[in-house]
Amino acid sequence: MIGLDAVPLKKSGPEEHEPHEKRLNPLREYAGALLDVDGTLVDSEPLHYLENKIFFAAYGVSITKQTHIDYWIKGDGKGTQGILDDNKIEGRDDLGERLDLGFAKREREKIFINHLLPNLNRKHGALEFLQYLAALLIPSAAVSTGYRQSVSSSLEISGLRRYISLIIAKEDVIHTKPHPEPYLKGAEAIKVPIKDCVVVEDSPKGIISARRAGAGFTIACPDEWTRDLDFTGEAEPDKFVKSLTEIIMMDLFWLRH
Repeated sequence: MIGLDAVPLKKSGPEEHEPHEKRLNPLREYAGALLDVDGTLVDSEPLHYLENKIFFAAYGVSITKQTHIDYWIKGDGKGTQGILDDNKIEGRDDLGERLDLGFAKREREKIFINHLLPNLNRKHGALEFLQYLAALLIPSAAVSTGYRQSVSSSLEISGLRRYISLIIAKEDVIHTKPHPEPYLKGAEAIKVPIKDCVVVEDSPKGIISARRAGAGFTIACPDEWTRDLDFTGEAEPDKFVKSLTEIIMMDLFWLRH
């Protein structure tokens, strides 16, 4: 149980952003919650890094942590197609295969689900935060750039799926983050105007997506994979937190005062 005396009185997050932050209203004033998954609800980024490292090693390409961040996490990242193009990977003659984007994504998904997923952990405070939203009767949707099977499996194995009303995955949109479409689709799915939704993200491209969609309030909870990225300009959230538990504490602070 979270004690009221533990409520922090100081803002968190990178110090240079604090003067621009605005105060989060009580959560009950928001009619919906739209939540990123990878890096926000579940600690999947280290596993996706291993997934990419394992898959591309078979083609002689070394994926470092910085490579993973540059190609898959940054807002202007080129993703899998970028790795294929920049390394001129076309396939392996010894296997008689042609390596295109679809094949690469299917094989990487198999590695993640069949070999890495059992090691997945949820992020600190994720379960408590979702339970808190449920207690307030606030509908929530997961809004992810991942494929549905991967997202759903991640939420199931981490014990969070029962608290998520709906999932917006890569298959549900034409444009992924930082385009506003994912969050507009999320708000539509839970039947709540986007201006009445609070969004929780871990990356700049996610914050940009939410802000462009017109989200009522944006919260960034960066981790080791995203904290050094550029959260300025369009990517600047309304609030930084160090964990999802801190959002609950801020809400309890409202009740206390």
